[in-house]
Amino acid sequence: MKITRIFKKEGGGKIKAHFDVEAEIPSIGIVIIPGFSFVNGERGEFIGFPQKQDRAGKWWDVLKFIDKEDRWRMATKMLPLVQDEFYGNVPPENNGSPGDEPDTPF
Repeated sequence: MKITRIFKKEGGGKIKAHFDVEAEIPSIGIVIIPGFSFVNGERGEFIGFPQKQDRAGKWWDVLKFIDKEDRWRMATKMLPLVQDEFYGNVPPENNGSPGDEPDTPF
């Protein structure tokens, strides 16, 4: 898995960047999944997964995971990759020490 494009957001706000991910799916090949977000929330940085809004204004996840743990594993693998792209190696205020991460990375 790797980050293919990253769009840094200027100014304030919780969303720091939007990015796309290239992932290899066994028996299928390589796919690009657009629309992820790098977010700085109240409990730390996390990955926002792609969503679409319906006509009524409700937001729906684009990616569906059968096992909720798979979503967590994907976010856990992506977070250091995005931090590296965004900060250029080491994110400020978080040196990667155990216990520094938020409980849920999404």
